[in-house]
Amino acid sequence: MLAPTKASARRINDKVADHLTGETKESLSVDTLEGVADANMFEQEFLNSLNFSGIPPHRIVLKVGTPIIMIRNLNSKEKLCNGTRLRVVSLRERSIQARVMTEPSKGKTVLIPRMISTTEDDDKKIPFMVKSKQFPVMPAIAMTINKAQGQLIDHVGVYLEQPVFTHDQLYVALSRVTSRKAIKIAADPEAIDEDGRVQCWRSVESTT
Repeated sequence: MLAPTKASARRINDKVADHLTGETKESLSVDTLEGVADANMFEQEFLNSLNFSGIPPHRIVLKVGTPIIMIRNLNSKEKLCNGTRLRVVSLRERSIQARVMTEPSKGKTVLIPRMISTTEDDDKKIPFMVKSKQFPVMPAIAMTINKAQGQLIDHVGVYLEQPVFTHDQLYVALSRVTSRKAIKIAADPEAIDEDGRVQCWRSVESTT
């Protein structure tokens, strides 16, 4: 399932995960501050709530069989890179055993450990660096359209609860499959114009 935004993808992942059978395993990140005089200047709850590109969420909930996607480069030799899709085989205390779903390592079983991720040094949005230790993955029952760029998927659903940001983004979503029969679109009526075409934010803003 592909969605225009991270928030939409996260909601789908959470709802579908609730209906999957099997034991649920929760992993919480360990978040710390770097580059500040007082590391206790912010509540831990505040640090856990921050979201940064390339850093896994504080709370990851998985079950055996759940599709996941790498959000960091782990091992370029083994092709475990940002964007690689896998399926959970088993959940361990210190690692995730998963089977690769994308070429060129499709079918290979790998172990994914927790990694330390940090905010980029050139990120000027915050006056400090956040260091987070967590599995470098996210559930991928649904993922963003941008994250799917460059991949071919056997069957895909596109969830448009709102207009896409650009028509290029819609093209990326629709071109992930090789057959029209392999794609389904669920769209909110407000995301479709009176001529039956999918709107993008640019065209919506120009009419307001």
